[in-house]
Amino acid sequence: MGSFSRNLVLSIFLILVLITSSKGIESDVKRQSYIKASLEDGLALCEAMKMEGTIDSYIETVVNIFIEADPSLIIIRGTMIDFMKKYFNWDRIKNEYAEIYVDRFSKEELQELTEFYKTPVGQKYAILGPLLAEEGGKIGQRIMDEHLGEFQLMIIKEMMNSY
Repeated sequence: MGSFSRNLVLSIFLILVLITSSKGIESDVKRQSYIKASLEDGLALCEAMKMEGTIDSYIETVVNIFIEADPSLIIIRGTMIDFMKKYFNWDRIKNEYAEIYVDRFSKEELQELTEFYKTPVGQKYAILGPLLAEEGGKIGQRIMDEHLGEFQLMIIKEMMNSY
């Protein structure tokens, strides 16, 4: 299979995993009448979670996934990292990340999370989180590789039934 097809299938799989893992979660967490968190609360949590370093780690992970899928991309690895760091740098996206948490947690909840991430276990999780996510992604990639033929046949069958 070509690298484009493999990247497409992997991208579809990752999107499905993200969608299905978050589906239902937000509907289970109902907004109550509590004090709304501020941007500063969200930024404090992001700092305690070491998000700036996490973003850099995710950039490396994403680039590595692309290179694993298509080894010929190794020659542009530096360019890919430079591009992603230019547009996904912490100063540029930190407020948007903070808003993700502000929109879903109360002020009190963000303060509790921040305190957790300041503990030794919280710091360990902040550091290991990207690695755990990468390892989880590899599990998904391995399963897709093992069953790729079946998945392709299902897609072809569905497309043929749609026409």
